[in-house]
Amino acid sequence: MIRTYFIASWDQGPEEGVTQIEYDKEKDILVSRKLLKRIKRSSYFARKDSYLYVLTEAPMSVPEGGCISTLRIDEKGVSIISSIDHFDSGVTHLMIDQEGKHLYASGYGTGSLFAIDTDQDGFLSNCRNVFSNTGFSLNKTRQNASHMHYTCETPDGEYLCTCDLGKENGDVTKTGSLKTPLGYGPRHMVFSKDGKYAYVLCELTYHLLIYAYEGTGNLEFIDDIDLYPEAPADKRQCSAIKISEDGKLLFTANRGEGYNSLDAWDLKDPESPSRIASYRNLGYPRDFILLEDGYIALCNQAENNVQFVKFENDHFKETGKIEDILMPVSIIEWN
Repeated sequence: MIRTYFIASWDQGPEEGVTQIEYDKEKDILVSRKLLKRIKRSSYFARKDSYLYVLTEAPMSVPEGGCISTLRIDEKGVSIISSIDHFDSGVTHLMIDQEGKHLYASGYGTGSLFAIDTDQDGFLSNCRNVFSNTGFSLNKTRQNASHMHYTCETPDGEYLCTCDLGKENGDVTKTGSLKTPLGYGPRHMVFSKDGKYAYVLCELTYHLLIYAYEGTGNLEFIDDIDLYPEAPADKRQCSAIKISEDGKLLFTANRGEGYNSLDAWDLKDPESPSRIASYRNLGYPRDFILLEDGYIALCNQAENNVQFVKFENDHFKETGKIEDILMPVSIIEWN
């Protein structure tokens, strides 16, 4: 079946922008491809109805070089209808709340969380800093300051959780914070489908931290799992964590020359995930998304392609690639 995908890219040359493709993943057929050049150095997406919110992550050396844009996607095509320019640089992640009224952007460069209002027509307004973190940790190269990397809502929609790679905190806004082991660098997190557990992926060690969530804004530590014991310390740099729609599987990814990995974990025991399979023929997978029928699309930043694999019968197999996508860092399917 032919689907539409939007791919974010860090490229800053002639191919800078968001790539839109029509692709049949089952037959590995690229139907069409176009470049939306008005969006610069895109890095992450969020969606509400027919609106696609795109985050521009400017290098931290460019003050206020970031941007958040709204794309309206309909039968007439793709159009930019709203944007907030001169936004904070080094912002790594964008999410929209369950009510569809607020966007939250995680400020890696400043350790701040930004909120942006959005209305029913996708227009953006009232950008403000709602939370700032300070501090540092063990890794003097990567943790010299607070680096907000990811934000999500708790399953009940009552709280926000933020992962701070620089300060070892998984901060639960308005209620407090919890400490993670020194040098771990929490990057992304997901909640189990029943809302009872949180899984925190740590970038600098490729460890998984498991917490119980009881609906009060607090996380209770359960376990710490080394996801790639044979990988040397300098080859551990995780990227993303996702949970399957049925809540039975957890997927994680690591980046590291010779140690790139996509791993599948069984959540039969949610407090002790067990490895099912690993796939290593990857090229620095910065992000991935889970698709229907076991398909997974990965952004191989170092190899300039988007790779499709299928997880079936407890095994991974490659099904196709879209080449010449320069520095792909995020992807979203549009149905």
